[in-house]
Parts: sequence; structure tokens; C-alpha cells
Amino acid sequence: MDAAEGHRLYSIHHVIGHHGLRRGEAVGAGWDNAHLDGRPARLDVLSEIVMDGSQMIETAPKTDQSMAAVVVDRETVQVLKERRRQQRAERKAWNAQTAEKRQHGDEAYDWLDTGKIWTAEDGSWIHPDVVSREFDRIMHRAGLPPINLRDLRHCAAGLVKRAAGTSTTRRRSCGTARSCSPRTRTRRCSPSTKRRSSRRPPRPFLERGGALGHGLSRRGQQEIGEELGQWLAG
Repeated sequence: MDAAEGHRLYSIHHVIGHHGLRRGEAVGAGWDNAHLDGRPARLDVLSEIVMDGSQMIETAPKTDQSMAAVVVDRETVQVLKERRRQQRAERKAWNAQTAEKRQHGDEAYDWLDTGKIWTAEDGSWIHPDVVSREFDRIMHRAGLPPINLRDLRHCAAGLVKRAAGTSTTRRRSCGTARSCSPRTRTRRCSPSTKRRSSRRPPRPFLERGGALGHGLSRRGQQEIGEELGQWLAG
């Protein structure tokens, strides 16, 4: 994630990488459902933006069970608050540019208030493919091994599995639970797990493995997995 810092879309990549949101859920997230000052802070997943042919549409998650309250850690709260400041600055700059164009007799429109956390520069919905393409560009420029946005979402789950050894613990710790149908997934966890998930992961996990876990020996990955497992169990 260090390679993405400073990028306009860093915050959405951060949330996907640290909290396992699907791309459509992240793009569809709204400020009304971001409770950053709550105890615990959380992001309610109530809608997603997906492609219907060539058109973007907003819809409820695939099933009722897919709706969830995702508890976020302190670092993510700060990332989201910074994103809010960034968006306000974008809105101010866009409207100033609009006013200047109108003074010159050109047609222009005001910034669009869609209420979404992540938007295009004019405030409209951001295309899900843009999020994926920008992530690919960041990985390529950083010279990292091939990894796509979906891989990023599952990295933490892989580390927890290495430490805990069971898929049940992995699903509980990372906020996912699978029903009898493999297509139905929902974030469920006990109150104690929610409290643990709101804490910052151990520093070695962030600095040595990061969200990607590439470039490490098998022993190094195992050590990070053990540390993360201890953090989750603490």
C-alpha cells in the first residue's frame, strides 16, 4: 500500500485492502453510511455500484445477508477523514473553474453531489473499472509482482489462514462468513472480534508484509502470520 500513498484513489485501495470490501461495495459507499465518530467506527455496506451492460447502476448487495456493518480501525478512520477533506477541496476547485467558464460565456455545470465517498473529479459516480485500472498502474510503476484488486481483498485472509490454520477462523477474523451457497458471502463477527478488528494491526505486518506480502521468504510470511494471529486473538 506504500506505493499507492499520494494517489487520488489511495483511500479506496486502503479500505479494500484492509477491510475486504468488494469493488462495487466500495464504489457504492456513501458518506451517510460512514460513521467515523461512532464507537466503534463503522462503514455500513447497504448498496453497490455494478455494471449492467455498459451502464453503471446502483443496487442493493446480491442478498440480504450481504448487507453488513464493517468495523474500521483508527488508521482507516483517518484515511476516510482525509478523503473527505480531499473531496471538499475537489468540489471547491471544480465550482471555481465552473464559475470562471461561465464568466467567459461557456457552458459549465456545478460539482455533482452524489453523496458517495469516492467519486470522479466532478462528483459523479466513479466507474468501477477506473478503480481497478489505477490499482494496476500503481502496481506496475512500483515494479511489484502481478496482483489485481481482488487479490488485494483476500491478502489478509491468507495471512490469517496461515496463522490460524482453519477457514472458519479466517472467515471470522477477516469479517466474512460463507453460507451453504458459495455465492452468498456476508460479513459476520462476534462483538469481541469486532473490537479486535478496530485496532491497528501489528507494525511488522504493515512494514514487512504490507497488504501484499510479496518479496518475503516463507519463514518471513509465517512470522507475520503468527503475529497477526496473536493480534486477532488478543
